[in-house]
Amino acid sequence: MIPLGYRVPMSIGEPHVEVDNSGSGCTAYDIVINSSFFEKIKNNELFREFFITVAMEGLENKYAVELSREWRMLRNRKFMGSLFDQNIRTSSKPMIQEIDSK
Repeated sequence: MIPLGYRVPMSIGEPHVEVDNSGSGCTAYDIVINSSFFEKIKNNELFREFFITVAMEGLENKYAVELSREWRMLRNRKFMGSLFDQNIRTSSKPMIQEIDSK
């Protein structure tokens, strides 16, 4: 569970078909994260595992899928397969908004 007020800056993309290393088809999901945030997690194993857990839970909640908790970090690669465009919000929405009573 994420502490209240803490946000992980990421964008979860739509599912798409890719081919894995064995030549079999698989479903892939692109997750885009802020480059500053990536610098924080890439050399901190505990923080990186926290992010992977949050990302997997985000995918499961968004697409109603159940994912295996087995994962591996790609060496010398930031992605595998094709990258697809994503809409990324550049400013955050306020958590609390005043609503006009009229």
